[in-house]
Amino acid sequence: MGFSGAAFGLLWDGPERSNLPLVFDALGYDYELWMSRQLADETGQPCRIWGWDDNLRRRIFWNLRDRGLPVLLFDWDKWPDWRLITAAEHWWSFRGYGGDNGEGYRPIELFEGMKARQTWTINILAKRSTPRPSEAAEHSRGIHTLVDGIWENLGGLAAPEAPLTLADRSTRETIADLILEIEREDEATAALLAG
Repeated sequence: MGFSGAAFGLLWDGPERSNLPLVFDALGYDYELWMSRQLADETGQPCRIWGWDDNLRRRIFWNLRDRGLPVLLFDWDKWPDWRLITAAEHWWSFRGYGGDNGEGYRPIELFEGMKARQTWTINILAKRSTPRPSEAAEHSRGIHTLVDGIWENLGGLAAPEAPLTLADRSTRETIADLILEIEREDEATAALLAG
């Protein structure tokens, strides 16, 4: 979460602030980023271009069928608008996990409500033969633990009273310290992966 949430959130901040390559270095996978020409121009991200909805459908289908690897699909419908696509039962029927806590593993009709010009995907290509440094993995786990600490201080994940807890100064200070620690873990991980 410490890496991927930031990576996907910074898509529109341009390639200089995107840490998508770092995310997949940490995970140990090669990937392709696919966008429409309009979205590629707007974000400035290096990517592969798909031409029309059916072309994007083929790219997802081929990745699932030929590589047997999942596809992350973003900005295709109303929020939460991400899907982890893991299987293609037929050309038109995909299965995967939705972006909502209430959604599970189920058939997904992807292309009915898709926002074609804004939809983008990450196709996982292959697991890398060289493992990520174990010290980097430890830092990544540390980030996850720190994010959990933030939620605990807010009363739990998706707690309705979470915004009210921020009125307490000590809660804000504790969360600020956790965020600074996340930044330190992030920098330590990046240094290990860059070396």
